[in-house]
Amino acid sequence: MIAEKIFVDTDENGNIKKLPTLPPNKHIELIILIEESKKDEKKVIREPSQILSGKMTIKDDIFTSENEWTLET
Repeated sequence: MIAEKIFVDTDENGNIKKLPTLPPNKHIELIILIEESKKDEKKVIREPSQILSGKMTIKDDIFTSENEWTLET
């Protein structure tokens, strides 16, 4: 079996435009993959693990530059 990748477009009725010429008298297996549009994709919102939820506390201003930090030694 020989694999060949062919890209085709459809019209407004879902019919294939410009069907490629296929070999005569052959049995052909088609696998159709439909490209999903970008607007259908759901945006993934990253969240911390539930194991970490509520375990951390902010003790100071986290927006101060590193040079202004007073680190305990």
